[in-house]
Amino acid sequence: MSYQSYNHGSNEFSNDFKSTIIGIQANGNYHFNEILDIPSVWDLYAGANLNYFSWSSKINGTKTDYNGADNFGLGLQIGGRYFFSDNMGVNIQFGGGNVVSGGKIGITYIF
Repeated sequence: MSYQSYNHGSNEFSNDFKSTIIGIQANGNYHFNEILDIPSVWDLYAGANLNYFSWSSKINGTKTDYNGADNFGLGLQIGGRYFFSDNMGVNIQFGGGNVVSGGKIGITYIF
């Protein structure tokens, strides 16, 4: 799940503009460790995702909702993780094709 909100305040050259995006995403990945004979401290993966986003904007107090068939999307991602212990690691992921395109850097913890 994701939540994004931003506000562009008004000045003499622009309108007061606020936007909110709420999303839910499901993804599936293929992990290449076995087929590429990669050591277990590394995890290389690639996959696809399906997502839905509800997007609304308010310009000078007038609200507009952008909900419909265009709110569904498909995307692709590729990433990797490095485990410095049995349960903790760091990860990086890049993706494209949807509103959350871009990159992510994070921490992985296995329960």
